[in-house]
Amino acid sequence: MGKATPGSCWRALLWGALLLPGVLYAQSAAQLVDEGDHWLARGAYQEAEKTYQEALAQDATYLPAYLGMVRLAMARKNWRQASTWARKALRIDSSSLAAHYFLAISERERAQYQTPFQFMHRKTSRKHFEWVLARDSLYRDVLYQYALLYRQDTNYARAITLAEAQVRLRPDLDEAAIGLFRLYHSFLNHTDLEKAGRWLAQHPTGYARFFEAERLRRLGQLQEADRAFRRLQQTDVGWPPQAIALARARIWTALNRPDSVQAIIDRAIHTISSALDARFLFEDFKYIFNLQELATYRHLQAPEAYRTFFQAFWERRDPMPGRPINMRLVAHYRRLLVAERDYVYDGPRLWHSNPDKFGELKLPPTYFLNQEFNDKGLIFIRHGAPDDRIVTVRGEVNPFRSGSLWREREFGMGWVPNESWRYYQPRMDFHFVIDEGATGNNWRLTPVLANAQMIEDREIWGPPYSRIMSTLRTKWEVEAGLRPPQPTTLELFELREALVAQSQAAYTRGLTSDQYRWPANLVVLPLEVLPVAFRGPADSTQVYLYYALPAAPFRKVTGRRSGYTRAEVGFAVHDTAWQPLVTQLQQRTLPILPDPTAALNDFMVVTLQPGTYRLTLHGRSLESERLQGRVQMELTVPDLREPGLQMSDLLPAWRILPASGPSRFVRNGWHLWPNPLRRFSVSQPVHLYFEIYGLTPDAQGRTRYTVEYILRPIKPRKKFFGLFGRDDRPVLRLKSTHEDPHTELSEHAELDVHRVDPGDYVLEVRITDARTGATISRTLALTLTE
Repeated sequence: MGKATPGSCWRALLWGALLLPGVLYAQSAAQLVDEGDHWLARGAYQEAEKTYQEALAQDATYLPAYLGMVRLAMARKNWRQASTWARKALRIDSSSLAAHYFLAISERERAQYQTPFQFMHRKTSRKHFEWVLARDSLYRDVLYQYALLYRQDTNYARAITLAEAQVRLRPDLDEAAIGLFRLYHSFLNHTDLEKAGRWLAQHPTGYARFFEAERLRRLGQLQEADRAFRRLQQTDVGWPPQAIALARARIWTALNRPDSVQAIIDRAIHTISSALDARFLFEDFKYIFNLQELATYRHLQAPEAYRTFFQAFWERRDPMPGRPINMRLVAHYRRLLVAERDYVYDGPRLWHSNPDKFGELKLPPTYFLNQEFNDKGLIFIRHGAPDDRIVTVRGEVNPFRSGSLWREREFGMGWVPNESWRYYQPRMDFHFVIDEGATGNNWRLTPVLANAQMIEDREIWGPPYSRIMSTLRTKWEVEAGLRPPQPTTLELFELREALVAQSQAAYTRGLTSDQYRWPANLVVLPLEVLPVAFRGPADSTQVYLYYALPAAPFRKVTGRRSGYTRAEVGFAVHDTAWQPLVTQLQQRTLPILPDPTAALNDFMVVTLQPGTYRLTLHGRSLESERLQGRVQMELTVPDLREPGLQMSDLLPAWRILPASGPSRFVRNGWHLWPNPLRRFSVSQPVHLYFEIYGLTPDAQGRTRYTVEYILRPIKPRKKFFGLFGRDDRPVLRLKSTHEDPHTELSEHAELDVHRVDPGDYVLEVRITDARTGATISRTLALTLTE
């Protein structure tokens, strides 16, 4: 090797000085693009844009920065900007697969807009898709993306063929697998079903067999469709079995077999073994997700996590989880069938057909999950049929249109097809229109109703509609010279903004929640439940759920004045993550009694570990769905096995007598007549039962303890005509000392309350262990009546 000369060293240093900044810039730009990708993945678009621009400032030829700007524009659905950045990327590197791929997608989306350049955008898109396919047909999901271009042309045969090839060549792409099913559904949505049947018969794939069964379902040939789906279940179709299960759930919903629907969906959830399995379920359930559920779902990975998530998803919505059938799940599929019939819209949702031209509505991410139904359908699936509807069928002239932007923003459009839905619990108003430029069943949410006739028709709904109409009438009278000028224009603008704010609040709430709709003629069954915790076996606690089932509502719904009727009572216990732990059902025969205060008192028992749980108890008539009721509460189960002094909860009772024989109401030798209503007449004694655990014996093995009963009013009484504060002293205080040879024992009391005024009280029972000085107490709210 030759020896380096001073000149060669100088030249090397010079070249290093010239090249080093470029290397540093390239590295810095790469780091900035990585940071921009991080912001983009989080949906922080402004931060992503700033970071990508900084990368370009560092190195104006750094291709990943251009591609980052393309992906950012696509995330914002700014397709014109995406095309511009993709073309810039191609000027940097004309052989970039990513740049051609992104440009093809952007031009495809621009081709949806009805402009003079629509054909050119479609032609450009096809050109760049073909360029990518000629070089790498396995690049990303290029075949599926190309299929979507053919869907725009309503060439469903070509679109489906391309999408099937994509799934066959890249089975790892979940989005393409889901998208293929969407293409088939769209094919059936927009093709005569007889013609579709002929094409499916000539298309020899498993997917075609699936959608032939789906076609039969849509034709109402339900039994035949179900047989076809079951035959598919017995073959290796190459896609998750959840797809077939979800289709069959619709069939059995239409056949009014909720038990079968429940069984099918339960199995579909319990057999999740991959993210794609879960994705098929997500596609059926996504319409009622809330924001927290959506965020949680997007972070799941393991099959067990998906199974747990979907089980809790439906458990928390179950109105009566003690029943074997989740009626909210059944209602969901019933609503899906209505939406399939009345609210299908799978076309583009473009700016020019959006009534929210000013972008005043900030709709939550859950809104954008829907690609299959119009906005009416989405609200219907979440909340069911509205309580009230108003449609304006006239009003061609818009008295608020003018060339002034200020006036335009008062009420910015004329009459269009419109409908408003109102829900009362919770109160929400939804306004839908088919905007100018929209076609088909493209009903969209609008921030305002712009035509005066629309506002007038909704005036019966009260403010802000009534205030707007009052102001409009004043304005018209001023213009007609019937009253002096008044500043109504500014007031109208403010009222318009109030209507937008009301719409925003309702839409946000409506699109992040859902509800079970009880029967319209519901008679509420007023259940009373009282959980009482006793020490259980080993390290557990036994909770007795004492309940009162009033008889009067059964007499009302049956219309009978005597005889018997059948009822169901059940409960369910969930952990705080809504995983089911225990369910129990009882069927009872009730006498129909004339006494309006008569009630059946009974109990059910559950053994639990100490902790916090969710308890739901329901009751219903087995003769009429009109009569239903439920109680939900947070249940805190104490640890009654801890060392030292412990005591059970307090059980109020109508009577307590020594047991004379076996009975499920006998406990520790006492026959208990529980009073879960916790209401007593002052003319009768208050009976009370409880248990004491962990008393400390003396050297002779005897225990000594004190029991104190303290009755205080919930609302303190006024002192001396209310002049000197309030009196919260006990109205009853009793204290007694006992000795016993046992460390665990039961206590009962009979409290005389005939001198106590009727009202609401808190009864405290305090136990003190005379050997150790330890004290423990329990309280019970009760009501004393005349």
